[in-house]
Amino acid sequence: MQVTYDGPVGSDAEPALWDVDAWPLVHFEGRMALLGQLQPWLYQETMRIFLFVTSGEWPESSNSVPEPEWVVLPPWRMQPYAKRPRGT
Repeated sequence: MQVTYDGPVGSDAEPALWDVDAWPLVHFEGRMALLGQLQPWLYQETMRIFLFVTSGEWPESSNSVPEPEWVVLPPWRMQPYAKRPRGT
């Protein structure tokens, strides 16, 4: 991520400027989910794939982690992570 700020720095009038609450996201096939919610499910599914490859049978999980809710993104002209040229 690239962020620029051309305003005054250290002003008492702008305390929220320094309170940035960034959340890592996963963007996949036109949808996104919070990484923290996605990791337990991805780990579970990856382990199930490994068990299938080694045993030949798809394992059933007794305490499965539900897939997190994905947010469907609107169609983009540019991908959200694409860099824009300076000055635009």
